[in-house]
Amino acid sequence: MSEDWDGIAVRLAYANENQMWADLYVTKEWSTAHIADLLGFSRATIRCRLKKHNIKLRSRGGVHRYAQSLLRLLRMDTRQAIHGSLSEAARLANLSVTTVWQFRRWAQGGTQYENRSNITDIGSGEVVSDGNAASSASADR
Repeated sequence: MSEDWDGIAVRLAYANENQMWADLYVTKEWSTAHIADLLGFSRATIRCRLKKHNIKLRSRGGVHRYAQSLLRLLRMDTRQAIHGSLSEAARLANLSVTTVWQFRRWAQGGTQYENRSNITDIGSGEVVSDGNAASSASADR
């Protein structure tokens, strides 16, 4: 069965298939599963079309890998990434609050895996504390 991919692209307001893939997969960073659901094709079909157009496929986990998340935060305005509220920075970067917290911990000179019990949320000036964090951290040592 031969599909008219340029026709599909035109129906989605793109000039051609290559422009469609560049926007959906590269610019918008949608997953192959999301694109497959949108277009009504299998993930394998979408992957084949991307390969045919010489678009480098991301590994499983895609844009949510930690290194790529750091790059996304580093590209943000510092006031938002480091000095704003955790939830707002996470929303703007399309990341989890935990990932933003780990980035802030790293930016303050620590490691992203240190105990959370005495970390200050720079944006609010409040100490982030979860009741059992200190006791569970000392039990792990």
